[in-house]
Amino acid sequence: MATVKELVLRLAAEQPGLGNDEIAAQVRRLLPDRRTSGRTVATIKSQAKRAHAQGRTTAQLRVSVQGKRLRALRQARGLTRAELASRAKVSVARIQRLEAAARAATSRADQTKLAKALAVHPDVLTGAARMPALGDAPGAARASAVLSPETRLAYDLLERRYRFTDETGRERGVGLKDVLAVAPLLFALVAEASLAWRKAELAELREALGRAQDFVWRSERHRFARDVSAALKWSAHEEDAAERRDLFGDPLPASHRHQPEAHLVNPFADYLRRLAKDVDEDDVRIVGGHEWPFPAYRVCEDDLRRIAGGSALAAAALAAGDVRLADVPERLLAEATMDETAAERARWIEARASENTRKLAKQRFPLGDG
Repeated sequence: MATVKELVLRLAAEQPGLGNDEIAAQVRRLLPDRRTSGRTVATIKSQAKRAHAQGRTTAQLRVSVQGKRLRALRQARGLTRAELASRAKVSVARIQRLEAAARAATSRADQTKLAKALAVHPDVLTGAARMPALGDAPGAARASAVLSPETRLAYDLLERRYRFTDETGRERGVGLKDVLAVAPLLFALVAEASLAWRKAELAELREALGRAQDFVWRSERHRFARDVSAALKWSAHEEDAAERRDLFGDPLPASHRHQPEAHLVNPFADYLRRLAKDVDEDDVRIVGGHEWPFPAYRVCEDDLRRIAGGSALAAAALAAGDVRLADVPERLLAEATMDETAAERARWIEARASENTRKLAKQRFPLGDG
């Protein structure tokens, strides 16, 4: 059975010419046990009018944000969801909800705060304005744009590894922008340390070669003289390069090469290998040979193996950029349930692998059966 309010609103909509007293009379005939007056009808109609106006106003204060744009802008700025939430004064859960949907409704106030934190016009988030060229974005965005997918994955894994929740429940850690900000300092420290190590090694080599040369001439074993002489020329060449702060060493002139592979020497890569061996972590390692100027490397391999659920294809899809960690649903990456969701997570990532990635997966990432 309809209520008094429902009858009043229906009669008012169906017969807009009826007065309040006439509507009340019809309601009393339909609901004789209810005492309905013209004043009651007026109150009900007034409340409905206010509710309608309020609903219209609320709709005007809400906007539809494009999740793909929000995620692209956040990643281009080198921000984690937590960092963007902190800047925009909105919850991480809200950002996650907006990014996960093709379009999601949110308040105009949140749209404005997110746009300000991302340094774009609010209409960019709704699609009403054109996306800026991400290569023109400041700082981390420009650097992020030139990173290979595998290097970008390394940044994502580092960000995840060194993220934690403090005693107040606040999420803390380092993001891409933090690593990029400190990169010049770290590179300068490693570069100068490599030069100091190289000079010390060359000084020790020169002393040893001097003793060898004396031995050759004293013992008249002249058949070794050519080898010692070539080594002395190489060490002098390297000492000169180190003094010029040539991190990678000039290739030896052909006339000075006694070994055909002498031009492949890369002392900076040698120093990086030494550092990697000194780190007591199996998943921070140099895997390349004589790549120039930097050898291939892997970091956080244990983390990648765990995220990929032991699947070579899932690992390869992440490394190829077919899938970003930020794309993976948050529930599949929750630390508390990582082991329980491993198979589902691997299938989710594998489903998004490109054909080329599928062909190369087992050669590049032999983490499991995939």
